[in-house]
Amino acid sequence: MGWWFLTGSPFVVTLTGQTQLDRIQANITKAFNSVIGPFIGGNILPGITLTANTPLAINHGLGRQPVIWTLTDNNAAAIIYRTKWDQNTITLEANGNCVISIWIN
Repeated sequence: MGWWFLTGSPFVVTLTGQTQLDRIQANITKAFNSVIGPFIGGNILPGITLTANTPLAINHGLGRQPVIWTLTDNNAAAIIYRTKWDQNTITLEANGNCVISIWIN
C-alpha cells in the first residue's frame, strides 16, 4: 500500500485549465473510485468493550452513514453483529463479553 491508501486517491489530480485533459483526469478518478469504493479511508475504532447481549452505540466519526465495517480484532469467542447505524454512530452487540476493534467506512 502506498501513500494513496491514506489519502483516498491513487494519483494527484492537477487541474490544468485544458478542458480535455481535465476531463480525462476526472474520468480516471471516477473509474478508480468505482473500483476501490468504500475500501479507502474510514476509521479504526480500537478497544471497544462489549458486554454480552447489551447493545453499545459507538461514535464512528465519519459524519455520514457508513457503507461497510469489519471486525479487526476480538479477544474472545464472541459473535459480534451490528444492530443499527446512522451518520453518527454504529450500534454493536455480542453474544459474550469481549474487547474488539473495528474498521468502519
